Amino acid sequence: PTPSLMHVVLHVASDLVLIPTKLEQLSINGLSETLKHIKGANKVRAGYGLPELKVGGIIPNMARATDAHHVVWEQLYERFGREVWPTMGLRTVWAEASLMGQFIWDYQPTNQKAIDEINEIVKRVEMLL
Repeated sequence: PTPSLMHVVLHVASDLVLIPTKLEQLSINGLSETLKHIKGANKVRAGYGLPELKVGGIIPNMARATDAHHVVWEQLYERFGREVWPTMGLRTVWAEASLMGQFIWDYQPTNQKAIDEINEIVKRVEMLL
């Protein structure tokens, strides 16, 4: 997303961020801008005696099984290494579960691909804590 004043406040108030991104050129450009803003936030944080804001992970989402998305994921991985997490696929179930105000596990417990994707995210977040 386009950085705003809200992002500045969140960057100062948080210790760790997860950055979702699409595997599209404009989103990758936005990721670069977000990382610049995090560096700026770290200067503000230092002024308050706060530790650096860490990037816990970059989460490619809305991914499709296309050559273009695979190439962009590889480019991300070359640049950021292990900070790039496995992709979350483009699935209507994410929007539907959100609309219904339900967790994916409750909304569609038989959608094994979506369940596996969210379980991987949860596992990685737990390792960061």
